[in-house]
Amino acid sequence: MFGYVTIDQKGLEDACTEEYRAWYCGLCRSLREKSGQTGRLFLSNDMTFLALLLSSVYEPDVRRGRANCPLHPAKKRPWVRSDATEYAADMNLLLTYYHLLDNARDDNSFRDRQMAKGMEKSIRHIRETYPRQCAAVEGALEEIRQLEEQDSRDIDALCDLSGRMLGEVFAWRDDFFAPPLRAVGHGLGRFIYLMDAWEDLEEDVRRGRFNPLKEMASQRDYEALIMDMLTMILGETRPALEVLPLEENLDIIENVFYHGVWTRYALVQQKREARQKESGKTKEGNKTRTKEGEEG
Repeated sequence: MFGYVTIDQKGLEDACTEEYRAWYCGLCRSLREKSGQTGRLFLSNDMTFLALLLSSVYEPDVRRGRANCPLHPAKKRPWVRSDATEYAADMNLLLTYYHLLDNARDDNSFRDRQMAKGMEKSIRHIRETYPRQCAAVEGALEEIRQLEEQDSRDIDALCDLSGRMLGEVFAWRDDFFAPPLRAVGHGLGRFIYLMDAWEDLEEDVRRGRFNPLKEMASQRDYEALIMDMLTMILGETRPALEVLPLEENLDIIENVFYHGVWTRYALVQQKREARQKESGKTKEGNKTRTKEGEEG
């Protein structure tokens, strides 16, 4: 899954970090119960945030426990679950299913096709339970696919479709809180699509794959423009988050929204700078060896 909507661990107290991990583990357990090990393979920080956000808004009963798992067999780890966690798990599975189908179509991946097939029973139940969300996800992904097949450079339209999809996912119930939750999801969906396109650009160009930023990347101020766009998206989303009645785990939610969403951006920038330095050293070394050879 996407993985952009996560915590900034450096900015959180240890107790908050452990609480976030407990919700993450709770979501993992929900995925295992709903779809076996396949669901757990695509455990998402983004949907962990959704579970935290919805639990803070609606305050459902919370269940806590400790248990071992295959990744941590030696020590029991705490987990937290609520009805919001179960909903987030369903949405995690729904998005995973279409992600696998997309990979199977684009890369002719037999593995992904078989994994998606193994999830169909769970997806049928999700479609019956959440028809609005399913229709929104299917419709937005189909429109995104059409624009990609047209080699569209309309990054705003593509981001908006991603936002529309995630907005409906965030709107758990059709009630008073649906509009601001939908707005938060819409903003994060736009942010995720743009961030993903920015991160994947170099590889997409190398492999000849679609990326709406190919032309924009030739502009001298490309990086500054991307930063401005990402910042603007979050700025436009902030009022919707701030009108929600958030008390439970507010420190974690604010950490994710104001800081955590930038952690992947910073990591990618660090890796690119390291590669550029290494490339510069290699070129300088080649020049030195060439000069020494000429002098010799």
